[in-house]
Amino acid sequence: METKRCKSCGAQIYADETACPYCGMTEFEGETKAQETPEAPLQIDFGNKAQPNPEPARNENVLNGIVGAFLFSLGGVVLYFILYQLNYIAGLVGFVTFTLANLGYGVFTGTRGKSSMKGVIVSIVVTVIMIAVSEFICLGYIVHQELGKEWGLTIFESMKMTPEVITYSEMWGDVALELGLAYFLAALGAIGSIIAAAKARKNAQAQ
Repeated sequence: METKRCKSCGAQIYADETACPYCGMTEFEGETKAQETPEAPLQIDFGNKAQPNPEPARNENVLNGIVGAFLFSLGGVVLYFILYQLNYIAGLVGFVTFTLANLGYGVFTGTRGKSSMKGVIVSIVVTVIMIAVSEFICLGYIVHQELGKEWGLTIFESMKMTPEVITYSEMWGDVALELGLAYFLAALGAIGSIIAAAKARKNAQAQ
């Protein structure tokens, strides 16, 4: 709105007034526009889109992961035993045992589908243990079949005698071959997981 100034009393009045409402003067100084507060320009940032808040990182409970790795790897033990009884090469299960252990770790820690170096290490250790347990169970069962019935031994007594029987027999070569193949295939399965976990850790440190 335009205004003007009264020459007599100095009041600011609207430009369309013909006389000052305060003193009646009809002479005025130059008309001016009332100052308006400028509006802030609209700023549009096309470069930075609103990013959703990232989900908080979930703590990796290694103890739960160990339990999960052992439980899932039991499937590998069962498969190892079945192949052994069918006279197949049970060592082929080494890869499967590691895969199951790694899956169990991920399920019990909530890191399934994510590469975790802790998970890989736990899975490797569990796989080594469970393959050895699988071979021992298979050998103990053979000892029980051969000697248990003849000597009246229970399955547990046969298992207890297994190390001694193997020591004084010619089974060491077959045992070493079976375990060697199982550990070799398990290692092949672990290599990919190790590389993926190493890349994931490197990317996390770079961010």
